[in-house]
Amino acid sequence: MPSPSSRTLLLFLLALTDIQSCLAAPPLAPNSTTQECSCYQAASNREALFLNHQFFDFRSLANEPFASNLTAPPPIDNSQDGGIEPLTSPFFDTGSFGDYFIPASWSTNVSEVSPVLMVNSHQNVYLTRDSLDSPVHLTLRTNRLASFQSASGLQTTETAYMHGSIRIRARVAGSPGACAGIFTYLNDEQESDIEILTRDDRSTMRATNQPGVDPNGNVIPEASTPITISQPGETANGSWTDWNDYQLNWLPGQSEWLINGVSKLNKTYGVPTEPSNIQIRIWSDGSSWPGNMTVGGLATLDIEWIDLVYNTSREAPEGTCKTIPHRHVASTTVAPHIDQEEASKEELADAGSCLGCLPHGAQFGTNDVCSNQLPFAKLKSRLKGLASASTAMALGPSSSKSYQTPVRAQGSTSAEPSVPTGRPIPGDYTGALRPQIHYSPPRGFMNDPNGMFLDPEGVYHLYYQYNPTDIVAGNQHWGHATSRDLYTWVNQPIAIYPSGAEGEGIFSGSSVIDVNNTSGFFPNQTNGVVAFYTLHTTEEETQDIAYSTDGGYTFTKYANNPVISINSKQFRDPKVIWYPTTQQWVMVIAYAQEFVIG
Repeated sequence: MPSPSSRTLLLFLLALTDIQSCLAAPPLAPNSTTQECSCYQAASNREALFLNHQFFDFRSLANEPFASNLTAPPPIDNSQDGGIEPLTSPFFDTGSFGDYFIPASWSTNVSEVSPVLMVNSHQNVYLTRDSLDSPVHLTLRTNRLASFQSASGLQTTETAYMHGSIRIRARVAGSPGACAGIFTYLNDEQESDIEILTRDDRSTMRATNQPGVDPNGNVIPEASTPITISQPGETANGSWTDWNDYQLNWLPGQSEWLINGVSKLNKTYGVPTEPSNIQIRIWSDGSSWPGNMTVGGLATLDIEWIDLVYNTSREAPEGTCKTIPHRHVASTTVAPHIDQEEASKEELADAGSCLGCLPHGAQFGTNDVCSNQLPFAKLKSRLKGLASASTAMALGPSSSKSYQTPVRAQGSTSAEPSVPTGRPIPGDYTGALRPQIHYSPPRGFMNDPNGMFLDPEGVYHLYYQYNPTDIVAGNQHWGHATSRDLYTWVNQPIAIYPSGAEGEGIFSGSSVIDVNNTSGFFPNQTNGVVAFYTLHTTEEETQDIAYSTDGGYTFTKYANNPVISINSKQFRDPKVIWYPTTQQWVMVIAYAQEFVIG
């Protein structure tokens, strides 16, 4: 039974005011980290506590040097330019915003359901202001050209959010035929959305949980519900063309939507149960949901700030700050609790937990925190220390430069419509025969692990031989999964794809972190990754390389591949290491026809 002091603490947690109290202090700068709160509670009809908080206020950028000349960049006019053009502002590549969000750079193919090619463009993500006297805001844009729809979006680098509250201050304007969305996303069946359709009445917002259609293609009525936009205390309807606060609460077994601080709808249908990322987008593909925008049409989603409180699958579930984190991303089992009186602080720290302790008093944002609080930042520093101590996979001597996650660039892309680019392949991990301890891919065939490494942020990267289209070997890709504990794995998008040529496959290999830029691919960073792999074709096997500027999530194939070719069909599986004695890279490779290792 909990002690009286424990019961007092629990009552204090449940009496906590909403997150707006924590923001009552002067606005946070866009690159600020979490204030000194031990837990956060979002405005909701249900108590739920969260360990993490991020607040990005674009209004505070008015005095930045680049804010004196903020104009909308011209949209791309060639679909091939989408996602490879430079970012429109250094803001998107620096500070905590660049660590948390990346602009979307993927495309969708034309289909019977989606008749218009949609291409995400960096040119459609920019900072602007209505006038020199107006606050700065972020704009996401979509526009229709004759042969394609140019779209835009932001997606989080974190892919393991497990419940939270997403709040943004935003407005939408423009032509019918667009969908502005703020949502959690894992796949088309694990998704919860705030959606504004520019074909709708301007007072209507959609609250949607997926799936929206059944296996026979019939619309599921409870999936999407229209909500009327309004201001508190006003009887007249509001409009999505005005600035409004939109909030989506993702809680265990419940999704809740709020507008301007007022709870509008609770829904138990289709509530996501798996770790997900967060996306903010405006788009159209000519399908029936957004509609088909007229050529020359344009729509925008303007955002003044983004406010997130959340847990991840590595941390505690809601209601407590002293639990072991979830273990396997496929499992929905709630982790067991650790009683604070039965475990030491160090044991809790090693479990990745935060002690259930709040700042004294009702005012957030103070430095008066409880004496036994273990900030989550301390855990992150431990992971960084572990990463820096692991030098076996690092390229060359260690560097003193600080690590910073760069914006992920568009890399290797799929040549097959059934294999997605830029998002993980969905999988069902609930089957009786599905491994729950050992890693398994979301679907299809896997064999050899490839190119494993531990990055400077304490994240383990596993690549593996992967056929996403069949349950036998063939059509080989490099699949990708990440973990912080070698037990809880998060599926990532495929890392390296074959080109689509008949018989081609991305065979086994290895990878290294080029901390000293010996390759020349990474002039301004220390976390560049070079992957060495065998390119198998019907003619020969060669040794090729691909490089990643975003820490191993997306790869660009080297333009002058192959790097080694001896005109052999049995020449594969390169293993590369740094040999300090000679200050050289050394490759070990199998030459099967001669039964030797070269």
